Amino acid sequence: MAEEADAHGSRLLLEPQTRASTSLWNTPDEALAVLDSLGTPAGLVLDTHHLEAEGVEPIRAITEHASVTSCLQLAAHSTRGPSRSATTGSPRCCARAASPGG
Repeated sequence: MAEEADAHGSRLLLEPQTRASTSLWNTPDEALAVLDSLGTPAGLVLDTHHLEAEGVEPIRAITEHASVTSCLQLAAHSTRGPSRSATTGSPRCCARAASPGG
């Protein structure tokens, strides 16, 4: 899939999710290990709901993985609604990376 996306000028994005949702990759670091093995441009979707549910500090994760994050979803862990710390006008905000490399 990553190669197909790259052939069309796009890239595959992986979203780490809670253990209740998947056993594939639950943290940004686990998802990055998969991405690194692909050998083609790919990136992350980070969702504050899943990060908090896995005990990952969202601000740290977003900062550390900014160069490979193509979409950011802001949601409170307990309600799946807008994060109390979110300052954007939209509770769920996706921002495309400036370039395929990050």
